[in-house]
Amino acid sequence: MLLLVCLVMAAQPEPVVPVIERHILPFQADLSVQASLTEGSRAGGSAYVGGALGLLKPSEGTPFFGGGLEIGYALSGDPYQLSYGLQLRAGYAWSSEDTGTEVGRRDVLPDAIVYGRVTPFLGAELSGNERTAMTKSQVLPGVRAGLGVTCPWWTRQLLLARPFATEHGFLGETLKVLSALVFGPVALLNHAEFVIEVTPHVVGPWVTAIVRLGSGF
Repeated sequence: MLLLVCLVMAAQPEPVVPVIERHILPFQADLSVQASLTEGSRAGGSAYVGGALGLLKPSEGTPFFGGGLEIGYALSGDPYQLSYGLQLRAGYAWSSEDTGTEVGRRDVLPDAIVYGRVTPFLGAELSGNERTAMTKSQVLPGVRAGLGVTCPWWTRQLLLARPFATEHGFLGETLKVLSALVFGPVALLNHAEFVIEVTPHVVGPWVTAIVRLGSGF
């Protein structure tokens, strides 16, 4: 009988440990301020929100293709102030999170994203009471192309570091607040882009080189 029990137990299959199917978060967004590297003032800001396909194999890195809406605002009205367009991007993404012990799928934040992008857009110069609308005479077409990098890993590392976390008392709390004021903006600065923008002009295409810095994921 004992031999039979041992044979039955040996024949039983080993339990399968469920594993999470990890994908890198299929959404991307960034918020930036910008400055021009060429003649002309293109200081302002931009925002992007979109989705991405192909974000598998987090630990090994994965190529992706995505697209979304880009909105920009320039302090100068020459040749436009407000712009909006469809941004198409393709690149590579990495994440260090790739194991788990639960059933199902779980999206994880990327450690870093590197990409190239192209953005056909429409721009308009807004003035006076016309800021809420764009008329056909104001609309100006253009295109942007560039390279970008977003590194959420940098943000996570600085925020988790928490300088002076073990300090107590009035001095300790003061140091915590001051370090948060210093490290907070630095931690959020994890996104950069170099962009070439081309818009039509009376004497030929208007080409502008732009640098953008901001926060993204």
